[in-house]
Amino acid sequence: LLDGSELPEPIFTPATKAEVGLHDENISFTETESVIGGVHARELRRLTLELYTSAREYARTRSIIIADTKFEFGVDPSSGDITLGDEVLTPDSSRFWAKRSWLAGDRRDSFDKQIVRNWLADNWNQVGEPPRLPAEIVAQTQSRYAELVERLTSETV
Repeated sequence: LLDGSELPEPIFTPATKAEVGLHDENISFTETESVIGGVHARELRRLTLELYTSAREYARTRSIIIADTKFEFGVDPSSGDITLGDEVLTPDSSRFWAKRSWLAGDRRDSFDKQIVRNWLADNWNQVGEPPRLPAEIVAQTQSRYAELVERLTSETV
């Protein structure tokens, strides 16, 4: 596969939720089973792949590629019900690319928070509080998010 190529089929990559400010930690499926039990682990995998596949197929009809995404689930300890929580399929939790840009080999032209990441990488050494984002970076990010919503929904934001 080339950088950015679509995998033959979606994969399930579980992670544990980190403390505020830290990165989530990827874990194996076996570790997932040991944390939440085999039944819940298999159901989380099924739900994750079903949600992603459905969203990916819809986005394709709009010439958008969902390169990856994350879903956050919880299990109600009293009922055992699995609940989808937090944001779902947003530019903060997913990487979206325009199909035409991807075909041209330009995966930097994305509809996600990469604009913010790039600016921070160039302007912050990751020590202490991050600098305030310039208005132009905020506006560029808002514009890309709005364009994604318009492409996916055909509604102007």
